[in-house]
Amino acid sequence: MKTNTLSVCLLGAMVAAASQSFGQQPPPPPSTGMIPGEPPDILSPGWYIGGLFHGNFPEDTTMKQFGGPANATVRFDPGAGFSARGGYRFCEWFALEGEIGFEGNSISSISGASVDAAYYQVPYMANAVITIPTRSLIIPYGGVGAGGVTSILDINQITIGTTTAFGSDATTTFAWQAFGGFDFMINNRLSVGVMYNYRFVDGPKWDSSSFPIEFDNIHNHSVAARVNYHF
Repeated sequence: MKTNTLSVCLLGAMVAAASQSFGQQPPPPPSTGMIPGEPPDILSPGWYIGGLFHGNFPEDTTMKQFGGPANATVRFDPGAGFSARGGYRFCEWFALEGEIGFEGNSISSISGASVDAAYYQVPYMANAVITIPTRSLIIPYGGVGAGGVTSILDINQITIGTTTAFGSDATTTFAWQAFGGFDFMINNRLSVGVMYNYRFVDGPKWDSSSFPIEFDNIHNHSVAARVNYHF
């Protein structure tokens, strides 16, 4: 009798365990902070920081002075740079941020000149960012900004006719920019994306010495990969 009772208990335990196992649901996927019909957590109010790594493509410009009046076309090689951004999101569609960066391009040629020089830019901008809350993992955005750019001219040698210049100098001028792109949400705090940026820089003039060099306005284009972290 005891043996029959023990067998029934073991059989009942096995059936209960099997039914519990078959009744279990698979674990839910990791949360991305998405609720159907609601904006992702990454667009909620709060502070954020980000970094960008980009290719940099200034348009040709004109050299207006080279120790005196000049009229030579300046061409740049493609370059690269990086920048850091950080700001505060006030709501799902609007944020304000600051930006600082560094970019560099070799000067490929100056018409009528022998040249070995590079042009560097250090932008520092205040930006307003508009985001479209799509309720999806892909988030489009755009914005505008204004500030200044420190332009650094690093000359190993520029020779026009019998005149040769060398050395380095820096000057700061007004700049404004417009940008746009897409972010892809990794989770409720982290996103990665791509961005196009156009920046206008008032023509830099390097005149700290008695030999002034001046460029016309700089029209700068860049394409960047970026990452953002929302606190």
